[in-house]
Amino acid sequence: MEPFSGILVTQAVARSRAAYAWFTGGPVQDAVIPLSIAQQRIWVLEQLIPGRSGRHVRAVLRCRGDLVPDVLARALASVVARHEALRTRWVTVDGRPGQVVRGPDTRAVERVQPAQQAQPVQQTRPAARQIRQVDLSACDDPSGEAERLTAAAAAEPFDLAHGPGLRLLLLRLGPGDTTLCLVAHRLVADEASVGILLRELDAAYNAFASGASEPTPIPAVQSPEPVAQQLPLEGEGGRAQTDYWRARLAGLSPELELPGGRARPALPSAADAPVDFTVPADLTRGLRQLAAERGSTVFTVLLAAFQLVLSRYTGASDIPVGVPGTLRTAPGQVGCYVNPLVVRTDCGGDPAFVDLLGRTHEAVTGAYAHQGVPYGRLAAELAGARAGDLSRDPLAPAWFQLAEPVPDLRAFGGRPADLVVGPVGPSPVNADLECVLVDHGAELSGRLVFRSDLWDAGTMDRWADSYLRVLRQAVAGPGQRVSGIEVLAEDERDVVFDRWQGGNRIYVLDSALRLAPVGVAGELYVGGGQLARGYAGRPDLTSERFVADPYGDAGARMYRTGDVARWNRKGQLEFVGRVDDQAKIRGIRVEPSEAGAVLAEHPGVREVVVLAREDASGDKYLAAYVVLVANGPEVSAQVLREFISERVPEYLVPSAFVVLDEFPLTANGKVDRRALPEPHAEPGGGPAAEPADEREKALAELFAEVLGEQAVPVDADFFALGGDSLLAATVMARASGRLGVDLPLRALFEHPTVAALAAFAARQELSPTVSVG
Repeated sequence: MEPFSGILVTQAVARSRAAYAWFTGGPVQDAVIPLSIAQQRIWVLEQLIPGRSGRHVRAVLRCRGDLVPDVLARALASVVARHEALRTRWVTVDGRPGQVVRGPDTRAVERVQPAQQAQPVQQTRPAARQIRQVDLSACDDPSGEAERLTAAAAAEPFDLAHGPGLRLLLLRLGPGDTTLCLVAHRLVADEASVGILLRELDAAYNAFASGASEPTPIPAVQSPEPVAQQLPLEGEGGRAQTDYWRARLAGLSPELELPGGRARPALPSAADAPVDFTVPADLTRGLRQLAAERGSTVFTVLLAAFQLVLSRYTGASDIPVGVPGTLRTAPGQVGCYVNPLVVRTDCGGDPAFVDLLGRTHEAVTGAYAHQGVPYGRLAAELAGARAGDLSRDPLAPAWFQLAEPVPDLRAFGGRPADLVVGPVGPSPVNADLECVLVDHGAELSGRLVFRSDLWDAGTMDRWADSYLRVLRQAVAGPGQRVSGIEVLAEDERDVVFDRWQGGNRIYVLDSALRLAPVGVAGELYVGGGQLARGYAGRPDLTSERFVADPYGDAGARMYRTGDVARWNRKGQLEFVGRVDDQAKIRGIRVEPSEAGAVLAEHPGVREVVVLAREDASGDKYLAAYVVLVANGPEVSAQVLREFISERVPEYLVPSAFVVLDEFPLTANGKVDRRALPEPHAEPGGGPAAEPADEREKALAELFAEVLGEQAVPVDADFFALGGDSLLAATVMARASGRLGVDLPLRALFEHPTVAALAAFAARQELSPTVSVG
């Protein structure tokens, strides 16, 4: 990356004189420095979903020898003095985050002697210092207790307002047996940074242990990336990078719906859960051989198989997956430099696995050749209104990573040491599913981290088995078509296959007529001996609906019902919707019936139908038609909008609500959907809605002020108008002050219009102790 001149400093950076002074070579300590784009995304996610996956990166070393705490403390102080990221705390000014760098602090050690194994809280109480020392030699199971404590240290929140964002846990399991755990917040360090820290800590420890006053001096590595990442990419190279991603991600729909059986909430919970698996040595050797034969890498082979499993479980052929890139511009930099890259692979057309590998290889090569564009900038530009949907990441629904062991360790004074864990951490994107593998040489260890509000551990265990099954088949026959690679276990195929009803066989199939896994929605087909031969006098419709049955006898046919359904774990068939009812709303494929099912739960609603409509510009939106309960509670469009907004992602919230006395019916008593009236005001049409009270007026003025607009309608979506997460933070900070009520940041994502946010603020005034953040 070419050096940046002060002339190119963006307006956002120039607002802070301290940041500008830092950027141009002035004093940095105690200055408020803007966050990098990568840090901004992590900070916002931390505010919206506190504690999800811990947002921490960790590494665990098992040392065969006793580490001297005082020497380790000196080594840590030496390393911290060299890296400003390790001496940083986070502040907010007008709702916007910044970082302040402190001077070096040599106070580092807190010793904790556990009283009893049955009182673990004494071993893990929060400490302001960066090293915590615990003696486990008297415990009944030192190794088990060490594993528990290192996991707890990785999950324990950091006090980012005071810092530091780094902690060490030193565990003495017995004579000559020590475990060292290093944990860093993602705002402070990425996986590569933790590897750098381990090497530098090792070198400093060895120097001090041998009697040196200081380790070999290395210039302090300071990092101008927070400002540099906010500057536009200049020159032909910069434009080429941006143009590549615009073309590569054009038309991307990140709504990969893995089977789960639970409805997607409007906001993810903080509870992620892991499922561990192992890629055994023989399979690992086969993967290395396949990669070498195809001129590729083990990472790419593993990723191609991962994308194939995603494709088979979701029924989609366009598979985007996030992988770790970097914005690090010099070796030895410690900080938040991870830059997610989207590897988008076309799994369609039934290629041979080696051809799919070639597609993934091309996508990976292109992504890493263009990793200079910050992911946050791409998400803001390409996601549009999806930026306000917190239920999923706007570009990368899944995350994949292959971590390698940290090389070149002298093992703290020459003592043998094993890297037990890491350095690994949670994905820097808001992914539904994370697959992280660690290369141990002979074999690979793997972990699936999944959203427990969507799936249970049993589902993910089967998913991990499917992944290993695909890897084995790919290694055994890389030239076979992917349609011949079996994802399902034998017992899963039996569940799907042997479903009978009055002599008919029922299938749930994907678009390639493959059996859909349990929990995966597909089109419902009926076959068997009782099936009719076709439509009388309608050969065209017969050929469309009565198709060859690939699972029946020779010449057998099956009937396409047009229904979308899925099998649940009990072997029951669940109706999802109709194939022709599906619609894309702002790039996301939706089932309008899902929104209808939620609205039907409102006590004031008797009947409801949700349809996809088109506005004057041709864009689709959801319209809800409701018939209310006679003599029931008073229900308005705003009440219904708030009711569903609290229960589903933003893209499933209808843009228009129409209340009818009765639904028009067809001759056979079904709702005549064609006769339903057009909503009175289509989205984007009609006069702008005016504020109804002083609260709405204040918020409308604030929206316009922050967005740089003359006026903002009370029913206009903040994110659709160009708002982003940092502008949202500014809005909520100012709104809390002007309205005199505590408004958490996530409230704007849940209630993105002036009218909805004003209604939420009113409820907060009535019940100020209620918290949604």
